[in-house]
Amino acid sequence: EVRNMACRYYSGQVRREPNDQTLDIALGNLKYFSYIIDFNKFEEDVNVFLSQYDILATFIPHERKSSYTSPSQNNCDLICDYNRLDVKLFDRWKMKEQENS
Repeated sequence: EVRNMACRYYSGQVRREPNDQTLDIALGNLKYFSYIIDFNKFEEDVNVFLSQYDILATFIPHERKSSYTSPSQNNCDLICDYNRLDVKLFDRWKMKEQENS
Protein backbone atom coordinates (compact mmCIF):
# COMPACT_ATOMS: atom_id res chain seq x y z
CA GLU A 1 0.00 0.00 0.00
CA VAL A 2 2.89 2.41 0.46
CA ARG A 3 4.78 1.65 -2.71
CA ASN A 4 4.97 4.11 -5.58
CA MET A 5 2.52 6.48 -3.93
CA ALA A 6 3.50 9.47 -6.07
CA CYS A 7 2.59 7.54 -9.24
CA ARG A 8 -0.62 6.36 -7.61
CA TYR A 9 -1.72 9.84 -6.52
CA TYR A 10 -0.60 11.78 -9.59
CA SER A 11 -2.20 9.22 -11.91
CA GLY A 12 -5.44 9.10 -9.92
CA GLN A 13 -5.17 5.32 -9.71
CA VAL A 14 -4.56 4.95 -5.99
CA ARG A 15 -5.90 1.48 -5.31
CA ARG A 16 -4.45 -0.61 -8.10
CA GLU A 17 -0.84 -1.72 -8.34
CA PRO A 18 0.98 0.82 -10.55
CA ASN A 19 2.79 -0.10 -13.74
CA ASP A 20 4.55 1.74 -16.58
CA GLN A 21 1.20 2.99 -17.91
CA THR A 22 0.45 4.48 -14.47
CA LEU A 23 3.84 6.19 -14.60
CA ASP A 24 3.02 7.72 -18.00
CA ILE A 25 -0.38 8.96 -16.75
CA ALA A 26 1.23 10.47 -13.64
CA LEU A 27 3.90 12.22 -15.69
CA GLY A 28 1.25 13.55 -18.09
CA ASN A 29 -0.85 14.85 -15.20
CA LEU A 30 2.05 16.86 -13.78
CA LYS A 31 1.58 19.40 -16.58
CA TYR A 32 -1.73 20.39 -14.95
CA PHE A 33 -0.02 21.51 -11.74
CA SER A 34 0.62 25.24 -11.60
CA TYR A 35 3.92 24.66 -9.82
CA ILE A 36 5.82 21.76 -8.29
CA ILE A 37 8.09 22.42 -5.34
CA ASP A 38 11.33 20.49 -5.12
CA PHE A 39 11.93 19.92 -1.41
CA ASN A 40 15.68 19.74 -2.06
CA LYS A 41 15.49 23.48 -2.76
CA PHE A 42 12.36 24.23 -0.77
CA GLU A 43 12.91 27.90 0.11
CA GLU A 44 14.01 28.86 -3.40
CA ASP A 45 11.06 27.09 -5.06
CA VAL A 46 8.51 28.51 -2.61
CA ASN A 47 9.85 32.02 -3.29
CA VAL A 48 9.53 31.47 -7.05
CA PHE A 49 5.98 30.16 -6.61
CA LEU A 50 4.94 33.08 -4.38
CA SER A 51 6.53 35.63 -6.70
CA GLN A 52 4.21 34.45 -9.49
CA TYR A 53 1.39 35.87 -7.38
CA ASP A 54 3.31 38.99 -6.27
CA ILE A 55 3.63 37.69 -2.71
CA LEU A 56 6.83 38.55 -0.90
CA ALA A 57 7.71 36.17 1.91
CA THR A 58 10.31 37.26 4.43
CA PHE A 59 10.42 33.90 6.19
CA ILE A 60 9.37 30.50 4.89
CA PRO A 61 9.22 27.87 7.60
CA HIS A 62 9.90 24.28 6.67
CA GLU A 63 8.23 22.74 9.69
CA ARG A 64 8.37 19.15 8.54
CA LYS A 65 12.10 19.30 7.89
CA SER A 66 14.00 16.83 9.97
CA SER A 67 17.46 15.45 10.29
CA TYR A 68 18.09 11.76 10.38
CA THR A 69 20.82 9.27 9.85
CA SER A 70 21.22 8.44 6.20
CA PRO A 71 19.95 4.98 5.33
CA SER A 72 22.46 2.27 4.53
CA GLN A 73 23.16 1.44 0.91
CA ASN A 74 21.17 -1.77 1.35
CA ASN A 75 18.16 0.19 2.64
CA CYS A 76 18.50 2.72 -0.18
CA ASP A 77 18.47 -0.13 -2.68
CA LEU A 78 15.35 -1.61 -1.04
CA ILE A 79 13.56 1.75 -1.04
CA CYS A 80 14.40 2.30 -4.70
CA ASP A 81 13.33 -1.23 -5.60
CA TYR A 82 9.94 -0.91 -3.89
CA ASN A 83 9.45 2.57 -5.36
CA ARG A 84 10.91 1.96 -8.81
CA LEU A 85 8.14 3.86 -10.60
CA ASP A 86 8.30 6.84 -8.23
CA VAL A 87 12.05 7.04 -8.82
CA LYS A 88 11.44 7.02 -12.59
CA LEU A 89 8.73 9.68 -12.20
CA PHE A 90 11.09 11.91 -10.20
CA ASP A 91 13.96 11.40 -12.65
CA ARG A 92 11.76 12.21 -15.66
CA TRP A 93 10.30 15.27 -13.91
CA LYS A 94 13.80 16.53 -13.05
CA MET A 95 14.90 15.97 -16.65
CA LYS A 96 11.94 18.03 -17.96
CA GLU A 97 12.68 20.74 -15.38
CA GLN A 98 16.27 20.97 -16.60
CA GLU A 99 15.14 21.09 -20.23
CA ASN A 100 12.77 23.98 -19.41
CA SER A 101 15.43 25.95 -17.50
